[in-house]
Amino acid sequence: MNKSFSIIIFIIAALLFSCNNNTPTNVELNILTSYCFEKEYIITGKLSAQDFYGPPNFGDTPEIDKLEHCYLITIDANINIMTSDTINSYNLENKYAQSCFQIIGYDTMVNGHLVSYEHQYFKNIPIGTVISLKGYFDSATTGHHHTEVLFIVNHGYVPSLVPGVQEKR
Repeated sequence: MNKSFSIIIFIIAALLFSCNNNTPTNVELNILTSYCFEKEYIITGKLSAQDFYGPPNFGDTPEIDKLEHCYLITIDANINIMTSDTINSYNLENKYAQSCFQIIGYDTMVNGHLVSYEHQYFKNIPIGTVISLKGYFDSATTGHHHTEVLFIVNHGYVPSLVPGVQEKR
């Protein structure tokens, strides 16, 4: 009876401290660490931009493929991003040693016009600026996703600039 009770207490404790904690966590660490797709985080990293091949053939026919301008955030350390629910994880697979994430945000209506999150917030931030974002990790699912893991910014979240930290040119 004592051994069974101890096992039950251990299982309950493990569940309480699993990936289901809703407290945002900063992932700016100097060691390889694991995080979960389903959890909200605050990440800090360097803003960059890159053009990738888009439709119709996403690089198979560069002469006719449109270019897609994407914003990326690169953090200082490689991290593992794990799925905590292997039954209901849809297309999620564990991703290892990731440090660069395509930033995806929610589009907004501004003066009656649909404006992309990226255009609204990043057009005036210099490339190389260190920023903080709040959101969650997701797996790439379409040809428009250009990194294995995406960082989906929470609806209405404005990027925070980290003062005094700029790329040296």
